[in-house]
Amino acid sequence: MAEAATQYVWYASFGSNLCSERFRCYLRGGKVAGMSVEQPGARDQHVPFTVPPTKKCPTTTSMVVPHRLFFAKVSPWWSNGGVAFLDVSESETDERMHSHLRLYRISLEQFCDVFAQENGLDPRDEGNWRRFTRDEVREMAKNKSGDHRIENSWYGYCQALGAIGDVEPILTFTLPPEELRAIRTGVVDDVNPPSQGYHDVIARGLVELGMNEELADGYLRERYVLV
Repeated sequence: MAEAATQYVWYASFGSNLCSERFRCYLRGGKVAGMSVEQPGARDQHVPFTVPPTKKCPTTTSMVVPHRLFFAKVSPWWSNGGVAFLDVSESETDERMHSHLRLYRISLEQFCDVFAQENGLDPRDEGNWRRFTRDEVREMAKNKSGDHRIENSWYGYCQALGAIGDVEPILTFTLPPEELRAIRTGVVDDVNPPSQGYHDVIARGLVELGMNEELADGYLRERYVLV
């Protein structure tokens, strides 16, 4: 029996893509306030959710993970402020440092195009990196493992956080574990607060998830400094 044509995954966002309008740019193209660069969009530009999603939207959900969010590097896309990274290299015992993620159900093809754009690549250039296959992402989900697929890039490491319904992997991307640990331990001094525009876009996403504006602002500011 032939397999279904489409493999779906749940992209788990923790930074600016918490904001559904911002994430839509990776599917349809364009940019939101605070960004200096337009995104080309995915090859399949279907957006399987409303902006903002309703609470009953079957293609979005949320989760909290025991991994810390922090801001580092210098991003010309966001006025030279720091950008968000999720430290998947270790679990936090302090629940105040756990992170809120929004999950979007998209096709694996769309996820690969989003992953390419996050790494500054053209999703229409088939030869610039090796795309994930159905078998690869299902195996990653089974083992909750990661893959440093694009070298020398901030978001080139893809981490599986599990699966929904066993066959739809939950995937996110961040720095590889060794680079996360280097920043967290101070070996590399890359910690950098976000620009106000970047902060505001993430805060909008947190409000969409149900936080009030004051809690969203405090959640982010608490993560400006590593302790």
